[in-house]
Amino acid sequence: MIDSRTQTLVPLRSAAPLFPAGNRPAFGTLHRYSLKGARHRFNKDRFVRLETLKIGGKLVTSQEAVDSFIVALSTPDEPHFVTPGQRASQDAAATKVLQAAGVL
Repeated sequence: MIDSRTQTLVPLRSAAPLFPAGNRPAFGTLHRYSLKGARHRFNKDRFVRLETLKIGGKLVTSQEAVDSFIVALSTPDEPHFVTPGQRASQDAAATKVLQAAGVL
């Protein structure tokens, strides 16, 4: 959550330099990140939104919000481990499907 009392606010239109050099998104991309979010790098079903505030009809963000956005996109979720029992049931289900299709 952006704290307007402690963080330096930057208009969204001017927020591209807050991103690392070489990865500076256009204003339209920043606007989309704030509205819809960006797809998570490791979990494609998860979207991460850039935190913004609307002040006087203008969207603003902060360096801290950009930093947390980048970290949230770059950090993998907890690893998904498949137990041997789960793997065996997945294999059995796949074998059943392949046999029904006449492949095996």
